Amino acid sequence: MKKILTFVMVSALCVTMLTAASSAEKLYNDFKTAVDNGDTTTAMKKYSELESRVDKERSSAISSIEKAVSKNNSELYYSSLTDLRNLNSYKITKDLNDKFLAAAINSDDSTATKWLYDNSQYYEPKLTFSFSNSSRGIVREYSSAISTKPGTEITLPTSSDLGINTLLNGQLAGWGITKDKVTYKPGETIAMPNTDQTLYAIFTNGVTFKDDVSGLDTFITAESGDEITVPALENDGMIFEGWYDSNSGLYISPTEDSWTVKGSGASFSALWKALDIQTLSTGAYSTTALPTQTQIPLTVTIKNSGSENISGVKYELYTDDPNITLIDNTAYSRVVRSGASVEFGGIKLVAAAGAAGKTIPINVRITDDSNTVFSTTFNVTFK
Repeated sequence: MKKILTFVMVSALCVTMLTAASSAEKLYNDFKTAVDNGDTTTAMKKYSELESRVDKERSSAISSIEKAVSKNNSELYYSSLTDLRNLNSYKITKDLNDKFLAAAINSDDSTATKWLYDNSQYYEPKLTFSFSNSSRGIVREYSSAISTKPGTEITLPTSSDLGINTLLNGQLAGWGITKDKVTYKPGETIAMPNTDQTLYAIFTNGVTFKDDVSGLDTFITAESGDEITVPALENDGMIFEGWYDSNSGLYISPTEDSWTVKGSGASFSALWKALDIQTLSTGAYSTTALPTQTQIPLTVTIKNSGSENISGVKYELYTDDPNITLIDNTAYSRVVRSGASVEFGGIKLVAAAGAAGKTIPINVRITDDSNTVFSTTFNVTFK
């Protein structure tokens, strides 16, 4: 009687496992049918259901294997192991991947292509940037590819990104889906395509002048030996230092109003020297109610808001008022890099009793190794 009962229990368990396996198998077949029919919406739904079912049945199969081992039941062990192997086979094959992709593209279904990227090991669209240019008998080639989810924003490389020497190669006019016509501008943002695509770098002879301060961005078509007009720039509070092409090393001084084109061209950026003297801090004391006969800490904050590093910087605070004594009022910095902010501290101000009730100017003067002077005045008031 016990043997019969054991057989019935084992048989029932096997039937349960077969039923579970067939349930996952049915969902997988439904998924394949939807793909064959080009129905991406149903296919995605069935695959999601399949993944949930497979997770549950995998846990059940593993549990059955553990029970079979503990009870030394070889029939249950191999049956459950087979079920587990079958569950692991319910995946997106290369053939299913290609059919699904074709259906998604033909129906212009961006949701489906993104889903496929997340779920298929066979879908990795690539965007390749190809650069091939010949100058003075030398062929230069560049190729780089990226792979990411379709629809992701991609910023196209610029001349600086590629390290292109415009003197030898000319100006990067843009990127084309053919080799002879610009489709996109350098630095333009596009969506990652659904399929492998190659963009070709297209060059033209000429000169670009670009200035982030004024917003100037102009291209002049020109050949080697042509004389072109150089844009004149000025901006209050900033010193124009000329034009510089970082890839070729070409430089145009701020006094030149024309330039003879060399080689295939250049890409110039404006150089600006600018130093903002931003704040004067008096520590815990208010600048409008300072005490006399007290050492007051002073800190000056400056920022290099230009495009050039400023070297050999000397700081100095001074005042003509005889009631004010400034202690340790000078300092030096080897360089203040473009975009950097620096604090000049360690200064002490001591006001005599005669400063009481007065507003007194504190002057800040900064010079660099080119003897360029930046200055401003802060007013402080004493109680």
